[in-house]
Amino acid sequence: MSSLYGSSDSCAYASEEEDEKTVPPSPQASPNRGVNRYKDSLTYYDNDGNSEEEEEEIEEEGALRRRNGKSRNTPAARWQKRKQHPQKQKQKQESQEEEENEEEKVVESLENVSADTRTSFPQSCCFILDTNTLLEADHTEQQKILNTAEKHLVIIPRKVHGELNNMDEGRAGVSLLKLRKWIQKAVDSSGKNCQSSDAADVNDTVHIPSCGFRLQTAKEHCHSVTAVARNNDDHILSCACYFQRLNNKNKNNNNNINNNNKKNKKNKKSRESNMQVYLVTGDVVLSLKAHAEGVGTISTLC
Repeated sequence: MSSLYGSSDSCAYASEEEDEKTVPPSPQASPNRGVNRYKDSLTYYDNDGNSEEEEEEIEEEGALRRRNGKSRNTPAARWQKRKQHPQKQKQKQESQEEEENEEEKVVESLENVSADTRTSFPQSCCFILDTNTLLEADHTEQQKILNTAEKHLVIIPRKVHGELNNMDEGRAGVSLLKLRKWIQKAVDSSGKNCQSSDAADVNDTVHIPSCGFRLQTAKEHCHSVTAVARNNDDHILSCACYFQRLNNKNKNNNNNINNNNKKNKKNKKSRESNMQVYLVTGDVVLSLKAHAEGVGTISTLC
C-alpha cells in the first residue's frame, strides 16, 4: 500500500509542476507590468515626435539651462528677466545721465571764470594758491604763475607753505626740494616791490599792491573764519576771505569818497585800489566753502 500511495503522490506532484509551466502568469503576478506600460508610452510619444538624437539634444539643453540658472521657474531666471527688462534699463541709464549732468553743472558753477576771461581781466586780481595747485604745476605752469605775478598779486598762504615743508618726498610725487627753491626764488625776486597790506587803519582805504608774488603775513587772515577753523583748508580760506573783505571795504570807502568829491584824481585812486579776489584750488569742498564766504574760485591759472 505504501508503494502504491507513494507512486500516486509522485504522479500528482509531477502533474502540478507541468501545470505551473504551461499556465501563463496572471496580471497580478507580473511586477514589471507598470514599467512596461510606461516604456510603451515613451516609445509612443517618441515615435510621434522627435528622434532619439533630437530628444538627447533637448535633454542636454534643458540640463544646461538649469545649470546656468536660466530655467523659467527658478528665482535666478526671474531675477535675470527683471534685470534685463528694457524699460528698467532705460530708466537706469536716464538716472545715470542725470547724475553725470548734475556733476558737470557743479563743476561748471565752481569754475566761474573760463579760460578766455582769465587772460583778459578788466582790472588787477589777487590769486591765493592752494597746495594742490603748486604740487600739480610743472615747469611750464610755474613760469605762467610768475608771468601772472607781473600783472596781478599772487599770495601763498602760510599753511600751504607749511604743508609743503612737512610733506614727505615720496608722498608728494614731485620734487619738493625744487618746488621750495622755486618758491623762495620767486618770493625773493618780487619781495622788494611787493609790500604787505596789514598795517593800516580800519576806517581808511588800504592800498593793496597790484602785482607781486609773496607769502601771507601773520595779520592777513579773517578773524571770524580763523576762530572756527578745524583744518588747514579753513586757514587757507581765511587768507582768501581777508583779501576779499579788504577789497569790499575799499570799494565802500571809495564810493563814499566819490559821493563827496567827484574829482578825477579821486576816481583814479579808487580804480587802482579795487581788485578781484580768487582762490585757486582744485578741491571741491574748499571751493564750496569759498563760495559760501563770497570768494570766487578757479581751478588753475594756466
